[in-house]
Amino acid sequence: MPDRSTPSIRPASCSETRGEDAATATPPVEESASGLLPSESTDPPEAPSRGHLPAEAVDGAGIVHEHTRGDPELTVGVVEGPPELAHPCFAGADVDLVDCWWLPSTPPTDIAVEHGTYVASMLFGQPDSPFEGLAPHCRGRFAAALTDDTTVLDPINTARAFEELIEAGADIIHFSAAHPTLSNDTHHLLKRAIDHAERADVLVVAPAGNDYGECDVAPAFLHTVLAVGAHRRDGTVFGFSNWGPAYEDHGIVAPGEDVLGATPAGGVRAHKGTSVAAPLVTGAAALLMSLRRHSGLPADPLAVRDLLLATARPCPPDDGDGDGDGDGERKRCLLGRLDLAAAARRILAQGAENTGHPGLARSDGAALSAVRLASTSPAPTGAPALGEPARPQKVGGATLTTLAHRPELAAAPMNTAACAPEFLRHDLVGQWDGESNVAARFADYAVVAVDAAGEIAGRGWALPFRMAAPLRGHLPDRGWDQTATWALCDVQAGVEPDTLALVALVVSPDHSGDGLGEALVTAVKDIARTAGLREVVAAVRPAAKHREPETPMAAYARRTQYDGLPADPWLRVHVRAGGHIAAIAPASITVSGSLAQWRSWTGLPFDTAGPVTVPGALAPVHCLPAQDHAAYVEPHVWVRHPLG
Repeated sequence: MPDRSTPSIRPASCSETRGEDAATATPPVEESASGLLPSESTDPPEAPSRGHLPAEAVDGAGIVHEHTRGDPELTVGVVEGPPELAHPCFAGADVDLVDCWWLPSTPPTDIAVEHGTYVASMLFGQPDSPFEGLAPHCRGRFAAALTDDTTVLDPINTARAFEELIEAGADIIHFSAAHPTLSNDTHHLLKRAIDHAERADVLVVAPAGNDYGECDVAPAFLHTVLAVGAHRRDGTVFGFSNWGPAYEDHGIVAPGEDVLGATPAGGVRAHKGTSVAAPLVTGAAALLMSLRRHSGLPADPLAVRDLLLATARPCPPDDGDGDGDGDGERKRCLLGRLDLAAAARRILAQGAENTGHPGLARSDGAALSAVRLASTSPAPTGAPALGEPARPQKVGGATLTTLAHRPELAAAPMNTAACAPEFLRHDLVGQWDGESNVAARFADYAVVAVDAAGEIAGRGWALPFRMAAPLRGHLPDRGWDQTATWALCDVQAGVEPDTLALVALVVSPDHSGDGLGEALVTAVKDIARTAGLREVVAAVRPAAKHREPETPMAAYARRTQYDGLPADPWLRVHVRAGGHIAAIAPASITVSGSLAQWRSWTGLPFDTAGPVTVPGALAPVHCLPAQDHAAYVEPHVWVRHPLG
């Protein structure tokens, strides 16, 4: 709520004043208790002609409304100014106030009431009333704790409001304020309240603020909060909308101008700012949670948060910040623009598949087509963008992200000494990746771990395919090679995937023992789960099998430790991450070449017919000098990771 006042006055950059907390410093422009930037329209405030209803401002909302206008069992909590519930748009709404017992009995400011009424109407305005909100059938609970400039900026007041709403059973908490901070921190009670919300499976949405720069505001900069910036009607991000590392892994942008809302006097008016964009995202989240319940799925607020992040439409590169790097708009865009239509498609598909109810499947299938038509985003090319990890994770001093989020890491070198022998680069999958950079094409499924020095600590990439396609339905004997072929064929044909095949997982020897292997597997599973896929399957190349190439793979895979876990380190990683050994892939990869090639790959003579033991190989290589040829067929172990 305390966003900067007008877009015509640019305050000093946050980076120029770091060192003192903005909550106590003199602000560079007048503080706005409303958190809204005045509309640039010269029309009278009540004139609706220059604005849009919330469902018109959010692409896909109208289509979702054909399924649900909100589930009455879902509670949207709001920390705001007190709304004027006598407005006609609230007639019949299940909206009530929680007791803010800690506040003095002083009347709220007019702007606090205006702001509370505006946000309440965007969420809970009733159908067939003068103004319909995004989720009118959801239950609304208001902690009207933001009554004046003092309460707006008080983190303890905010923390108490959060705790009251969690106690009241909120599934989502919308917070309209932005506490400026130049210390990259906030009050411990507010952090504790946000942590409590996460543990209680409550989604928190908050604006990124209107400070014109790379500025941190609380609680939006906290990583479990869904931070929201603002873009114009044409999709370009407003210059006042905050951006930077504080939000880039857990923030999206949404429409932030010309969105209509109710006024306390009974009319409607449009506003501008990140505090306009944030309630649109809250309403979208409420609709998605309701849609999940409508589709036979649990509401799962935190999964909805991750879905909104995963389906956000990236902004195109631009030089909007004037630094000459050609990436200004993309950086300001955080993870991308709100795409309710894409998120709804995922839920409808997952619901139809999980319920197995033919009627629901037919109904949702029709809705899928309608949502596609409703979305204004261009159809993606190549692999479908099916997911991002919820946010970069810290594991053993490394940060996990994806190539979709950090595409520059595709070409970054990695210490792979002792990770895999040279000849494996000449398998079918290795050749495809080397020649067409398959991992980069499927960037949404390529997970990368970056250590504190900026070096690549580990990689994992996977390919989506449809297991339920004709003549499939089983784990193939040809492991890596077959699933890679299926995946590329499915993308070419536009086939919807239902399974994710983890085809490569490598951890640098420098980070062995850091827990990165299990973290990479878990990150890939999170991506698949967010995408609505059934399972992750992995043709695992056991880490220690090369020490005994003559041992049959089936016998090797059965070995366990005293604790019952597999004896092999990589198999143990997968089982610890929730997988189970399902089968052997006897011919997972095949490498063949001339004797000269094998000599260059291995440094061995390859001058005798028969099996050749090659360092790093899991089985002998078969040498045929008379044909000037040698072939290697490597077995793997199939591990399944169900996602139900």
